[in-house]
Amino acid sequence: AGGGYAAGWNRMRECGGGALYGNEAYFFSMAEMYGGKILDLNGSATYGDSDAENQFALTVTMENNILATCAVSRKVQFDNNGMEIWMDKAHVSVPDYWKAREAYIYQNGELVETLSYPCNYELMYELQHFNECIEMGLTESPVIPVSASIRHAEFCRKLYDEWEK
Repeated sequence: AGGGYAAGWNRMRECGGGALYGNEAYFFSMAEMYGGKILDLNGSATYGDSDAENQFALTVTMENNILATCAVSRKVQFDNNGMEIWMDKAHVSVPDYWKAREAYIYQNGELVETLSYPCNYELMYELQHFNECIEMGLTESPVIPVSASIRHAEFCRKLYDEWEK
């Protein structure tokens, strides 16, 4: 079951609802942080009983032939709502990555390090960064500049154009 996420404004496109708008910033930002600039993307979505998509799956191609995939659903609950980063010699697993509480580093299938960043609230680090930018007099984040946000919004528009044909 989708729980509380499946109700309210999340189901109304005119209010910015839908699985993609609620989650794309995390995926696009993380993909580019770890894999370089996104060069191409494609995906699929399903719609339920509202005009906003209730689930989607994406694949992006980045510089150096790096691929990233993302699947989000407000229709079903996944066992692992995490991020997995696979590299030639290691694997990093971040459960509930938007909360940034823990990460596990594996080499050859064995856990070699656990990183902990305890926080009481989701988006805690984003809010800290936002406040730091204001205190420094910055008008945009040096981590995610406005140009990246605009490019990510254009990706969403491209996907919606394809899905709504």
